[in-house]
Amino acid sequence: MEQIDRPPKRNEGESTDDFLKRIEDYFDRFYSAAFKGGPAHSRNVKTGTYTGDGTIGQSITGIGFEPKYVRIWNHPAAEANMEIHEKLDQTWGDYAGMHRSWDGNTQHYFNDSRINSLDSDGFTVDDDGADAHPNKDGQAYDYLAIG
Repeated sequence: MEQIDRPPKRNEGESTDDFLKRIEDYFDRFYSAAFKGGPAHSRNVKTGTYTGDGTIGQSITGIGFEPKYVRIWNHPAAEANMEIHEKLDQTWGDYAGMHRSWDGNTQHYFNDSRINSLDSDGFTVDDDGADAHPNKDGQAYDYLAIG
C-alpha cells in the first residue's frame, strides 16, 4: 500500500481556496491508496466553506451527494482555540466527535447538537442553543465531506 503522509496543515498566509485544494488532493491520494479505486472525486469527496448563522439547524447543501463522513473546523484567529467536529453515518447516533486544541492542550468529546444529520445533499449543523461551534453566528468554517 502506498505510504500516505499526515493531512496538510494550513500554511501561514495561505488562501482558503489553496488550502482546501491541498486537502482535496491529500484525500484523493488517501482514498485511492486505501480503496484501490480511481481518484477520490469519483468516490464523492467535497471540500467547502460556510458561515455559521447561530441557529439550531442550518442546512449546508449543494455538495452533490449524501456524505458518509463530515469533518468541520473553524477558522481560528491567530493563536486562538480551534475546534474540529466530525460525524460518521453509521456510528455515534445523534453524537458527533469534537476535538479542541488551545495553548498546546487538546481535549476530545462526543457531543450531541453539533452535527445534527448527514443529508441527501449535505449536512445540518447546530449551535447547541448557545451560539457555539460548528454554527456560531458569523464564524467561518471549512468542511470535508466524503460519500
